[in-house]
Amino acid sequence: MFFSVCIVFGAFFFNSFRRKETRVKDGKQTPVRVGYVGIYLIAMLINMWGVFGQLAIIFLVLNELEVQGGMTNLATNFLHVLLAISAELTILYAFWRTTVDLELEREVTRDAAREIQE
Repeated sequence: MFFSVCIVFGAFFFNSFRRKETRVKDGKQTPVRVGYVGIYLIAMLINMWGVFGQLAIIFLVLNELEVQGGMTNLATNFLHVLLAISAELTILYAFWRTTVDLELEREVTRDAAREIQE
């Protein structure tokens, strides 16, 4: 339950520090939600802690099922491989998504700086 709460809390934590600003683009005012990079990284770490905590619990449950004879060795090994693949894909997605989000935040900051200069 703790790790599920971490996942929900990470998103809430980031959104609680975001603020709404109005940007002018092509003569139109559009509302934009702007956040801080440091808060984003902390929220991402909280989310990742929750995700990997959930994966670790599943791993431990599978080990316990194997030890107690509830599942065959082949089945638990197959599920362990799937968990390892899930963990690797989660890490890759986190790095990719963080890079994309930070690049979008840079573009918003550049646009804001141009507006101030004009």
